[in-house]
Amino acid sequence: MNLKTPLLALFLLAPLSHAKPQWMSEVNLTAPGPNLKVRPIELTYDLSWNGSVTAGQATIRFGHPDPRYPKSFIAQSYGETVGFARGLFPFDFNYTSFLRPANYRPQVFVADEKTKKEQKLTETRFTSKSVTSTEKKVKNGKTSSSVSTFSYPNALGVHSAVLWVRSLDMKPGQEAVFVVMPFKSPYLCRVKHLGNEVMSSRRTIKYDLSLQKIDKTTLELKAYDKVKSLVLWISDDAERLPLEFRSKVFIGDVRAVLTSRSYQ
Repeated sequence: MNLKTPLLALFLLAPLSHAKPQWMSEVNLTAPGPNLKVRPIELTYDLSWNGSVTAGQATIRFGHPDPRYPKSFIAQSYGETVGFARGLFPFDFNYTSFLRPANYRPQVFVADEKTKKEQKLTETRFTSKSVTSTEKKVKNGKTSSSVSTFSYPNALGVHSAVLWVRSLDMKPGQEAVFVVMPFKSPYLCRVKHLGNEVMSSRRTIKYDLSLQKIDKTTLELKAYDKVKSLVLWISDDAERLPLEFRSKVFIGDVRAVLTSRSYQ
């Protein structure tokens, strides 16, 4: 029996079994674009279904100084469902990100989400080698917790992803590809420049966003069926403010429209 051929084949194929997945070679957003810096600002949004039924309110704050965290750029978003939507699905959220001031890379993300039946607390820590999420759920007086790690060095968080996309200087048709880990699950995000549009007499940049879930163990991509489509408009000016966001999800068309802004 000749064992040389199969042994040689195993030796040659062994490196392929540890090869990086294809999507890693597609990631091209490893540094922010030229429009990164943002002065301290507070943005208020109205949330709706199909642009007609009021569903909630949300506020995003970027760069408000906090003497407790002098070495971090603070980004925060919070809000709640209101009216008819709250009757169907009462939901309150508060998300806070601690970012590196020099480049807005994520350090720590903390989330507090409440529904009628459950409270979920998430803390995600970003390092140069991996992302670790600790999740705690409180339901019916019982508490459960879990910890998971994603071994990837360049993932962005919720707020850092918004800031980095805002910073880009892409041309129509160009695409940015990066990894985002909003909570405990990582996703491959593709952002495509769809061109310019005028909305409410304001020139905007229109982006299409698509998400694929990444298996943290195998690193394989999986379809993310809960979100059918994502479209974002930002102002095409020096401020580059997120003006409107539309998402087709499993409950229908969800929209967020900027209604006010204030600077600090």
